[in-house]
Amino acid sequence: MRKLTALAATAFAGLLLASACGGGEEPAGTPAPPAATPTASSQPPVVPSPVGDQQTPTLTPTTTRTATAEPAVTPAAEAQRIAYVGTDLDIWVVNANGSGRHKLLDIDARAGDSVHNLQWSPDGSKLAITKSPGDVVYIVSARGEAILQVPGVAFLAWSPGGDIFAVARPPAADVEPAIRLLDLNGNTVAAFPNAFSPKQTPESLNLSFSSDGRRFAFLKVVAPPGGLCGVLQGFVGDVQTAVASPSAPPAASM
Repeated sequence: MRKLTALAATAFAGLLLASACGGGEEPAGTPAPPAATPTASSQPPVVPSPVGDQQTPTLTPTTTRTATAEPAVTPAAEAQRIAYVGTDLDIWVVNANGSGRHKLLDIDARAGDSVHNLQWSPDGSKLAITKSPGDVVYIVSARGEAILQVPGVAFLAWSPGGDIFAVARPPAADVEPAIRLLDLNGNTVAAFPNAFSPKQTPESLNLSFSSDGRRFAFLKVVAPPGGLCGVLQGFVGDVQTAVASPSAPPAASM
């Protein structure tokens, strides 16, 4: 019995020694699983897009921008020359860069004449001048040559083509205030009687043509029903029909 016990103790000690020296290695013939190697993905990023209760992945492509050449901008003719009233009250013209200064027209200031409106035509070949007293409009060439003279009106605006221009006839004792469209021969293309209030100055009309020259917009002082003060209201005039209609409700009180 003592021999059996001694043998069992010896065998148990041998097992403990084998376990301690072997370090718990795997049995021979069992290979270790290979380590995973990450690989770079060439796919575009995935942005989930909710559809109902599920998330459906949506591919977001990369956007490539290409540079486009800007078109060359040529200044308008009137932007290259400046017309102004000098200290001598005459009309002078100078290039935009300050060169080429010369007198265009003499104004008889000793007789009380003065200029209060200068406007180049869209192509820069003509200049409209409103002179006081008497509100006379002169159309002259860029060299100062007389083209047309229209008495009793104030210049408002050129049409885009430069062949028609708008003038205002201020109210007087025997005439009503009106807007007239004239050609370069002085002929009336269209007339809009009572187009603005006797309380208005021509400048307050702020008249402007549409880009195609078929219509023009302006402001008129109108008296609202039951109101004591006039309010500004926008109107649109049709060149072909010679009819002016309100474009919007009155906006501001005068």
